[in-house]
Amino acid sequence: RLSSSPASSSSASTESVSVLPDASQPWSQIVLRSGRLLCLPVVASSSSNLVTADLVSDPTQSDTQSVADPTTTTTTTQTSSSCGSSGSPASSASSSWKSRVLVAHPVNPPHVIPLVELLPGPETSPLSVLFARSLLRHVRQRPILLRKALPGFCLNRLQYALLREAFYLVEEGVVSPEDVDSAVCDGLGLRWCFMGPCETIDLNAPGGVQDYFDRYGDGLHSVASTAQAQRRWTPDTEARIHQAMRTRHPLDSLPQRAQWRDRRLVALLKHKAQQPL
Repeated sequence: RLSSSPASSSSASTESVSVLPDASQPWSQIVLRSGRLLCLPVVASSSSNLVTADLVSDPTQSDTQSVADPTTTTTTTQTSSSCGSSGSPASSASSSWKSRVLVAHPVNPPHVIPLVELLPGPETSPLSVLFARSLLRHVRQRPILLRKALPGFCLNRLQYALLREAFYLVEEGVVSPEDVDSAVCDGLGLRWCFMGPCETIDLNAPGGVQDYFDRYGDGLHSVASTAQAQRRWTPDTEARIHQAMRTRHPLDSLPQRAQWRDRRLVALLKHKAQQPL
């Protein structure tokens, strides 16, 4: 739903992009300065169902705050383990900006995977969160909202929990690194790529989630209590997994393998888009 129109002539490099507006919210002018995304509200023309937004890259502007409209919403990306010095993405922002600052954390590879984690600060306004979610949805991203700041956000905490258990199983000689990968890509991953763990357990018992807990909750807790969550894996485990991966794919082949990964992800996304929910 994005369509480019000819660039206008100005000292800055400008590209005009038309975006379908949100039926319930005013849309925005999108201004990119100094590597930051600024969203400035505008009013849609009654003669058109499209709102025009300008993507402006102006190297002469180094201070985002000096060019920002007072109603600007700013999204900033952070590393997976960083939530700001006080646990808030707005902790380093000036007081006049805190209602308009939030983190938008993408997933690698971000040009293929649509998920974006949104983390507002304690002073981020609900309107700023709503606007960011609407904007991401209109560019075909899938935002999720984090209501608390935790190291690793949501996706990486789930991923790290699985990796920690995978490292433990390899370290204890239970399975090989190759079989760990098979357990996910030929087992768990087949279900999880179109329904998450909560819906998976909902379908694993006749009476849904509560029936699942009634039937399997004690066993799940018993197994989970054996996890070695606080024990760090050994250098030998790292070396074993690395060597197993190099046997499958030499180090100099990783760029080509990453391209293969991206093609498979694109094919999977296309397949999912064609399926009924």
